[in-house]
Amino acid sequence: MSARQRFYCNLAAGVFLGLCLLRFLWPIAGPGAWNPRIACEQHVFDVGRFPAGSAVKHNFTIRNTGLQPLVLKSIIRNRNLTQHRFRCKLRPLTIPPLSTATAAVEIDFPPQQVGAVSGWILLETNDPVRPTLKLTLRGIAVPDIRIVPERVSLGTIQSGETVCRTVKLSPAQAGKTFSVLDVTSASPNFLARCLPSEETAADFTLEIQNTESLQAGPAWGEIHIRTDHPHESDLVVRVFAWGLPDSAAAVSRQVSPKENSSRE
Repeated sequence: MSARQRFYCNLAAGVFLGLCLLRFLWPIAGPGAWNPRIACEQHVFDVGRFPAGSAVKHNFTIRNTGLQPLVLKSIIRNRNLTQHRFRCKLRPLTIPPLSTATAAVEIDFPPQQVGAVSGWILLETNDPVRPTLKLTLRGIAVPDIRIVPERVSLGTIQSGETVCRTVKLSPAQAGKTFSVLDVTSASPNFLARCLPSEETAADFTLEIQNTESLQAGPAWGEIHIRTDHPHESDLVVRVFAWGLPDSAAAVSRQVSPKENSSRE
């Protein structure tokens, strides 16, 4: 067999083997494998608990499992993003075939309200099978200023008696500071004042007490605390007390006849 014949035999054998390999790989890979194919193993990210108003950034990792370059085009926002003040940044990026890109999508997540929050974006690509990829970010925003306790009970108060309770204000994050500008009571039955904490310079102690105008029966009130914090400028502490009437106070102070006889 001549060299030319051996060449054509090897070429025919290679084409045959290539067709056989394609015959077995086509059902596995599918027609979309010959195009760019986007994939993201973690398209939902839970940031957990974080202070409300603080920025939480996360970078999603995008993979191209196809055989053509994958182009990340743009970001489509949903309505919740405006409410939660999402800031999304898409870096122009082309992912080569069978490659992975990190830090492709950067989401700045600073919701202002306290509680569970979430939002999503749609990432546009040139993938013909999956032209958009939904990325979701969620978490629980907690207050940046810790109030302990948030509700104060002065208990039962006799006529002419003054009861005082303390509330501690402290930053939720170490190294953060704030200032208390003003403290006012929305009820004439309670008074409040704020003093710097003796333990930590960043903490404050709120003293709450009843006034002489407290009448018999239940009384509710709110103490408003104005701070220089950009997202928690108005804090509220709720107060409860139960005033006893003069007759009940007299009965409570009355000495029983049995005690008088024992004293004699």
